[in-house]
Amino acid sequence: MSFFDAIIISGIFLLLAGVITAVVVYYQKIDIRKALEKKGAKNIRISWQPIDFDKSNHTYAVEYEDMEGNLQSKSCKVHIWSSSIYWED
Repeated sequence: MSFFDAIIISGIFLLLAGVITAVVVYYQKIDIRKALEKKGAKNIRISWQPIDFDKSNHTYAVEYEDMEGNLQSKSCKVHIWSSSIYWED
């Protein structure tokens, strides 16, 4: 295998890892939104925080209006494999 082949394979691997991460984050955001909507939240904004040193969870910053109309800002972690949501206050 030449150096050029190794570069191509590495690039394909990185591209594939990026696509898989994007799909996982997309579905995790849907799960967070559903959990908040069940509690009556509106105007939900979710942003993924990619710089985190937690290897088994993704961290998200979440803003929403609660049932009384108050703006809430929280962060949560979603386990990569089980999709369990852990809220941080």
